[in-house]
Amino acid sequence: MATKSANSTHNTHKNTFSNAQKLVDAWLQRKPSFSGQTEATTLSFRNQPEAMTLAEIMSHSQTVAALLQEWGASPALQAAGLLHSFLWNCVIEDAEVTNACGEHVLFLCRQYQHILQRMPETRWRGKRVVLERIKYFVAAYCHFDLAFL
Repeated sequence: MATKSANSTHNTHKNTFSNAQKLVDAWLQRKPSFSGQTEATTLSFRNQPEAMTLAEIMSHSQTVAALLQEWGASPALQAAGLLHSFLWNCVIEDAEVTNACGEHVLFLCRQYQHILQRMPETRWRGKRVVLERIKYFVAAYCHFDLAFL
């Protein structure tokens, strides 16, 4: 009986990335007016003042997921790599990610967003790139998978 449970868990993990891809594909099907070049999202990505276009979200997400797959990352991390920009920019809902990929993928995406959007308690006087690098170290310290997003 334990073998059956272990096999179903393995299959669930194995399908996590394909479920994430299906979620993105389903969103694209629901969004027939997707132009990619002119439609911008309302939120900014990584504390940047400019919003990402949907084409930029797609490009970034596919690139991150491809790199993670090339490096041999877990299916959950690959799914988080694919979905984190969609979640960050409010294109896909939390419940959709949880239903398709599980709580761990949602946790990775939201924790990454929380850390990188957080502003220092005092006025930052250094270069913005240094602050961003510090945030990446904090993310990696909180959960090692976050270092790869």
